[in-house]
Amino acid sequence: MKKGESPELSAKWWSGSRPEDKKKELKSGDKLEAALKEFESAKAKLEKAPDSELAAAATKALDAVEKLAGDVGSEAGKVKGNDAMTWTAECLKKIAVPIAKERRWILENGDEDDGMFTDPDVYRIYLRKMLKRMKSAGEMNFGAVLGKKADDHRIAFHKSKSGRPLASQLVKETGLHVMAFGTALTTKAVGEEESGESQSTEGSGDDLADLKASTLILDIKEKIPPGLGRKLGKMLKKFKVPFKSVVLKLDGKEVADEVDPNDTDADDYDDDLKTAQNDQTRLKELTHALAELMKQIPGVADKGVQGDLVRLATQARAMLAVPNLAGAEQGIEALRKALAGAQDKGATYAKAGEAWNAAHGFMVREYDRLGKALQAAYQQDGIGADLSKKLAEKVKPVLDTLNGDLSKQIDTAAKATDGQTRQTSLGEAVKLIGDYKNFIGSSALMGDLDDNPFAVLAVRDRLTDTLAALEKTVR
Repeated sequence: MKKGESPELSAKWWSGSRPEDKKKELKSGDKLEAALKEFESAKAKLEKAPDSELAAAATKALDAVEKLAGDVGSEAGKVKGNDAMTWTAECLKKIAVPIAKERRWILENGDEDDGMFTDPDVYRIYLRKMLKRMKSAGEMNFGAVLGKKADDHRIAFHKSKSGRPLASQLVKETGLHVMAFGTALTTKAVGEEESGESQSTEGSGDDLADLKASTLILDIKEKIPPGLGRKLGKMLKKFKVPFKSVVLKLDGKEVADEVDPNDTDADDYDDDLKTAQNDQTRLKELTHALAELMKQIPGVADKGVQGDLVRLATQARAMLAVPNLAGAEQGIEALRKALAGAQDKGATYAKAGEAWNAAHGFMVREYDRLGKALQAAYQQDGIGADLSKKLAEKVKPVLDTLNGDLSKQIDTAAKATDGQTRQTSLGEAVKLIGDYKNFIGSSALMGDLDDNPFAVLAVRDRLTDTLAALEKTVR
C-alpha cells in the first residue's frame, strides 16, 4: 500500500495493494478480497440485464465490502511501527466515497418499480434513472397518470413491459385514474426533422438544438387525456430532470394538446427549473471548495489529526456524490473548522514554548533580585557581596535543572513538518514537565528562597502554574 493511495472497489486493486502480512494480522484481508470479487460479479450481471433481484444481490455484496473494509482498516490501524499498515488504515477510511457512488449506480440501474411512485423524493430518483435510460435507448414503453398538481402526475417507463400494464400499476399505487399509455421516444430516435414544437414550453428559437434534446415525445395509444402534454411538461420541470417539454403523437401523427378546462394548476414551474440550475452551480462550487480544503490536509503534521481530517473530507465527498447539498455544506464547514484548529496547533505550541521562557526568565530575575537584597542588607557588615555570591552558587542547580530544554522541545513540535517528529518532541516535553514538577515539589531550597525575609518571592507558584497549563497544551 502506498502513502495517500485511494481505495478502489476491485479485487485486483486490493490484491496488488494490500500490505505484506507475514504475521497474519489482517484477519479479514482475504474475506475483503472475496467480497470485492462477489461485488464485481454482481455488478457485471446487473450491467447486462437490469433486474430487481440482481440489484438486491449487488447491494448485499456492497454491504459486505463496506463492513469488511472497516474491519481490515481497524486491524491495520492496530499494527504499530508499520507504515504500510498505517497507510492501509488511512486508505480504507476513504472507501465511503466509491461505495456511495456505487450505491447510487445500483439505485439508478436496478429495475425494481414497485413502491417507487408514491413518495415524491423516491419517484424523483426513479424518474431520473429511467430518463437516463431513455436518452440511451431512444425508445421505451410508458404509462402515465394525471393528478391535480405537477408533483402528483406520474409516468413510468419500461423496455419490454407494454404501456397499459404500466399505467394500471400507476393507478393501483397512486389512486389516480386519468391515464395514458403508449411509446416514449427521444427526438434523436425519430429524427430531428420530426421533433416539432414543444407543447409545454414556448420555444424561443434561440437554441433549437437544446430544445430538441430536452423534448420527450409520447406516441399515445387510444385516447389522449386533456392537457396531458402540458401537465407532464410541468412535472418534468418540477422534478428537475433533463427533459423539459413534451410533444404528443397519436398513432404516429403529431397532435395538439387539448386544453383541460378543469386544470387549476397555474404555476409554470420555471422557478423549479432555475432552482435545478442553481443547484448544479452550487454543486460545482462545493466540489471546488472541498478540493481546495483537501489540498491542505497533507500539510498537517499530526497523523492522528490528519486521519480525522480525511474522515471529514470523505463524509463531505459522499454527500456531494448523492448529491445532498445541505449535508455537503455542513461537512465542508466541519472540515474547514477542523483544518483551522489543526493549523493553529503549531502556533499554540509556539506560544507554550514562549510561556516557559517567560517563566524561566521570571525565576532568574527574582533570584537576582534576592541577591541584590541580601547584598544591600549586609553591605555595612562587609559581607553582602559574599552572601550574594553564595546565593548564586546555591541557586545554580535550580536554574540548571529547570532549564530551557522544555521550551526547545515544544518549539521543535511547533515547527515540525511531520507527525512523528511532533509526537516525539511532545512526548519529551511531557516527560520534562513531570520532572520539573517533581523537582519543584521536593525542593526545600526553593521553599526557603520563596519564604526569605529579605524579598517577597513567588517563584514556585509561578512555575507550578505555568507547568500545569503547559501540560494541558502538549498532552
